[in-house]
Amino acid sequence: MGNTGTGAGGTIVAQSYHAKLVIPLPRDKALAEYYQWQCSKVDSPTWKAGFWAPYQITKKECLDLRHVYTTKDVEFYTKQGVKLGIALSFIEDIRDWVQETFNE
Repeated sequence: MGNTGTGAGGTIVAQSYHAKLVIPLPRDKALAEYYQWQCSKVDSPTWKAGFWAPYQITKKECLDLRHVYTTKDVEFYTKQGVKLGIALSFIEDIRDWVQETFNE
């Protein structure tokens, strides 16, 4: 879904709206299960260890997975030492996890 409007200087700006992400678990449990799901998608111990960092950062900051997904702030993670590919996967795969886990 999207909408257009006029930005500063009369430029056309596309605005994107995300359908609300519904995760029927307590926020802390959802984060832990999402981390486990990410680890299940890779074989490499290096990649598994890589997913530990954004999991811990998200947990420490008490971030809800819905907020992580809608803000898509990759830099928030990379500035804290998370590899770019891991950060991108951690953020972008949330909707896939929700669909795979709760909509099957």
